[in-house]
Amino acid sequence: AIAESMASGKAIVATKTVGAEELLIDNETGKLVSIGNVEQIAEAVGQFLNDENLRRKFGENARGRAKEFFSL
Repeated sequence: AIAESMASGKAIVATKTVGAEELLIDNETGKLVSIGNVEQIAEAVGQFLNDENLRRKFGENARGRAKEFFSL
């Protein structure tokens, strides 16, 4: 789901798993949060909900990174 969201230009919040850390650059193409840390998840989602420019920037960065990994 991360790869598809990246390709779609969506801002992403994901937990720090091996797969997510391989695809996303924390605080550039997505927000990586500790597994099970509800406060971090809520804060990251809230930042995207409250800041359209931040959401757009992260989405554009994610799409650009997806183009590096996959043929789009």
